[in-house]
Amino acid sequence: MNRYFWLLMRFIGDEQNAQERRDIYDRARTAFLEQLFNADPPASDANISYERLAFEEAVRTVEASIARWGQHGAPVERG
Repeated sequence: MNRYFWLLMRFIGDEQNAQERRDIYDRARTAFLEQLFNADPPASDANISYERLAFEEAVRTVEASIARWGQHGAPVERG
């Protein structure tokens, strides 16, 4: 798992619903892209693309983990 996965898991905590998680992802995405675009020396286009893909993969992994195991790491009860 990449570094963004653990960072996102820490930020979403235990009480976030799907919309709150999307808001967190959006804020995190904006902040990290801003850092990359304003880096000195500037990040290369390839580096920005790599980091963006790594972040999006982390979002998908977080959401898949929550769907499968719940936010507390236990299997989700299915009615």
